[in-house]
Amino acid sequence: MPGYKKYAVFEGRMLIVGFGSVGQGSLPLILRHIDIKPEQITIITANAFGREIAGSLGVKFIVEPIKRDTYVAQYDKYLGPGDFLVNASYDVNSLDTIEYCRRRGILYIDACIEPWPGGHNNTSVPADRRSNYAYREAALDLRRKHPKGPACAEFITGKIKWQSPGVGPGAVTYADGNLYVHGENGEVQLVEATPDAYREKGRFTPTGQPKRVRAREMAWAYPVVANGRLYIRDLGTLWSYDVKEPK
Repeated sequence: MPGYKKYAVFEGRMLIVGFGSVGQGSLPLILRHIDIKPEQITIITANAFGREIAGSLGVKFIVEPIKRDTYVAQYDKYLGPGDFLVNASYDVNSLDTIEYCRRRGILYIDACIEPWPGGHNNTSVPADRRSNYAYREAALDLRRKHPKGPACAEFITGKIKWQSPGVGPGAVTYADGNLYVHGENGEVQLVEATPDAYREKGRFTPTGQPKRVRAREMAWAYPVVANGRLYIRDLGTLWSYDVKEPK
């Protein structure tokens, strides 16, 4: 789509799984702001909903429900190392898909955390284990199996340029050439946003950390930078810091 700013170039293949409202809303933005050709993209979905929209944008559209027993072979038809899987589906297990992409060096993004069909309404499983909270906890457990901190990867190939333990897992915001990392342990870290090398510029732990009652209560809120101030929230506590460049 001409006339729009392109924020990145992507030369690999992109597979969009599912094409409901999220997929249909995301596809024009992908074509508008990423330098990628429509023929690099394939959509696979469980029904024909959205076929006309995909066709109008020149994107291949295939009705092929992803199944628990065959998802690996199905993904392998469309993806390889350095490619990109965009999961916008329902009833496709997010954790299994994440593990698949991790093992094969495939870039991945998801709209939510989904189980396989029946995961939401299987009454033989206690309700608390079928909740969004339970699925999120399972995703966090998966992340803890592969504990790594900040990393820099080439968008086109997925090749890792650098990686460091940093403050461990956390939420990241970019502003003014830096990455602001709010670790799950409550620490805040400033890292230069450069592919050249890992360059930590500082870290601190906000004073007056909230008391954590449950073992899995962690700092999950994203840091926010606005009008020269850094905002950090953890449970019921909010901190504000002046991060403006000195005059």
